[in-house]
Amino acid sequence: MLKTAKVDQNLLDNLGKGLNNLATSAQQMNNLSNAAVATNEYAKNVQSASSALAEMNKSYGTAMKAVTAHGPTHPKTRASITHRFKR
Repeated sequence: MLKTAKVDQNLLDNLGKGLNNLATSAQQMNNLSNAAVATNEYAKNVQSASSALAEMNKSYGTAMKAVTAHGPTHPKTRASITHRFKR
């Protein structure tokens, strides 16, 4: 029956190689998927950091407006406040 179906050792060897290649390809696809997830996480973290910096910049601007709204400030005090917000 195997002879009439032309199933021989060569065909079985090729089938084994094909299955091994399929397993290797599946593992590589899994690795690619993991890399894509890591890249997405990195992008979210960068976006979050950017938003935090924008908020900090807005707070700095608000603080500086509040300081200057109270009239002239001694130059040393102004420099001290500016230095603290630039950290």
